[in-house]
Amino acid sequence: MNTTKGQIEALLNPAVNVRYLGYEKLKSQGNLVLNEVKTILNSSNSYYQARAIWLLSELGEGGIEMVEGVLKSEPNPRLRLTAYRALKKKSKDLLKYARIAMSDPSPSVRREVAISLRDIPWEESKTIIEELLKGYDGSDRWYLEALGMALEGKEALAYQYFVSSKHIESVKWSNQLASL
Repeated sequence: MNTTKGQIEALLNPAVNVRYLGYEKLKSQGNLVLNEVKTILNSSNSYYQARAIWLLSELGEGGIEMVEGVLKSEPNPRLRLTAYRALKKKSKDLLKYARIAMSDPSPSVRREVAISLRDIPWEESKTIIEELLKGYDGSDRWYLEALGMALEGKEALAYQYFVSSKHIESVKWSNQLASL
């Protein structure tokens, strides 16, 4: 495991302890291994791709840019979700990534965005939450729970904001709006 190739092989190993050693050795090299780790994103194995996403987020600005690219354009929603989680962990600007992912076609990605907004003040998160509400289909209980987490401690402000902006009497609410 003294070579980058050996470290990549270790990263792809099914044994957690071996994988960890490969991850740590690659991480310690920083942006020197960006291109080698980037090639793992082309693997047909989505587990390998997910490992590469987590590692890339640890390899400096170049790696973070690659993970942002995954978040913006990866067809696999599970990998976009992994990218959001990795960026959320590394970034001091969570809202930047929340704005990218708030309109994601996958409810699982949008749920993760909602959960991540729990401790963000209403004034900073309201436009993102409003977009997330548009993605609620009225029946996804997990999505509803995630929205509840996003609104925790902000319920009164959110209610006033949405009631005043919709101007719809409660008897005329759609089932989707009523379930919220």
